[in-house]
Amino acid sequence: MKHEHEVMLETIKSRCVLIAEAEEHKPAVFVRDTDGETHVTMLVGTAKPRWPEVISSLANSLRGEFVVFVTEGWGASAQGPEDTKRLMERAKELGGVGNLPLDDRFEMLVVQYQERGENSEVHCETAVIDTKPYGRRCREWVKGAVQKGGWIQDD
Repeated sequence: MKHEHEVMLETIKSRCVLIAEAEEHKPAVFVRDTDGETHVTMLVGTAKPRWPEVISSLANSLRGEFVVFVTEGWGASAQGPEDTKRLMERAKELGGVGNLPLDDRFEMLVVQYQERGENSEVHCETAVIDTKPYGRRCREWVKGAVQKGGWIQDD
């Protein structure tokens, strides 16, 4: 990854942690264009199933060199394959992981990013958000899955 993109990513992650610890983080897209300018678009009011389409449209219309998408999400606290199956079935019944009982789920900050020319891979990092009596705190960032495809259409 280009150095300036690494700096941008770390800056976004640190700012997002501050926001997430103070309040709920709203979904946002950061696009650095070929001139080095960064454009920020909030996806508030955009239906979640449309997010990939909107991010791709922004990335390509702005000639994005580097794209970062940040949102909050939910994860399930499974203890093995059988528990995973049970939780996923229950989440489906309830309309999503976020509707599971508090003991079965956790909140997290999710950052996905893609750099033009990087084999069209979207990288992911997550930070679990702990809610304590004194406020919300984010744990360390953990690298996640790499997804083929992505938002940027290479020329």
